[in-house]
Amino acid sequence: MINHHNGLPASRRKGRTDPCGVTTKSAVARCIRDTADGGLAEVAIAVAEDWQHHGLGELLIRVLARSAWDAGIRCWNATLFTNNNAMRKLLELVGEKQSEQSEDAGVVGLVYRLFLPSLARAEGHPGQRSQRVETGN
Repeated sequence: MINHHNGLPASRRKGRTDPCGVTTKSAVARCIRDTADGGLAEVAIAVAEDWQHHGLGELLIRVLARSAWDAGIRCWNATLFTNNNAMRKLLELVGEKQSEQSEDAGVVGLVYRLFLPSLARAEGHPGQRSQRVETGN
């Protein structure tokens, strides 16, 4: 299911149905535009534990990054636990970190400038550097 917020595909969810017919969500990803700065959006991704390490987070962040870029968003901010290395790696696939600030004990606020989608880093090439596009934002 895809939800829309401010014209931007904001969420993609994938479900799993158990033998009793109960569907549970395996992941949710959101990108919500900042009302004060249309080139900035808050991003968040959550993947159910049994679906982690199967590429679902990467798929979601790439879809969101492409949709965000197409909607004129050039920067994402994210609030996460300091030790959430999985989310940091996902963000590095689609953007370059601009700032990091401690917010509370064990929590940081990050700002990433998105790469032009065709230049986003290929998975499996962590040392590969993508070109940064200057947008004036």
